[in-house]
Parts: sequence; structure tokens; C-alpha cells
Amino acid sequence: MSVVNQSLVNQEVARAHGLLAANKPGEAEAACRDLIAVEPEAALAHVLLGHLLRLRGDLAGAARTLETARH
Repeated sequence: MSVVNQSLVNQEVARAHGLLAANKPGEAEAACRDLIAVEPEAALAHVLLGHLLRLRGDLAGAARTLETARH
């Protein structure tokens, strides 16, 4: 991942964290999914998405997403 892309990833993950902190988990999940669509190797986005999925009770989805983040 290039420095420019890492900067984008950091910015978008921070935005998703902000959405979660503002009690907007659906919007945070959408932001993570959008980022992953553009940067599929963005491990931070996968980790946050896994956390969001776990919060809403999708344990299988969370496990799959977290496994993707490991690779």
C-alpha cells in the first residue's frame, strides 16, 4: 500500500471511529465497507468492521472479517 493510500486509510478509519463514537454504528459499518472496497488490504478497516459486526451480534461475520485482517 502506498503512503498516499495509507493516509486515506488512516483518515477513513478515523472517520468511521468518529461515527461509532457518535452512536452511528450503521454509518461506521458502511464507511468501513466502502474503504475495504477501495483498499481491500486495509487491515484497520477490517478490524473495525469486525468489531462493529460483533457489536451487532454477527459473530460469524466478525470472525471472517477479522481473519481477513490477519492476512
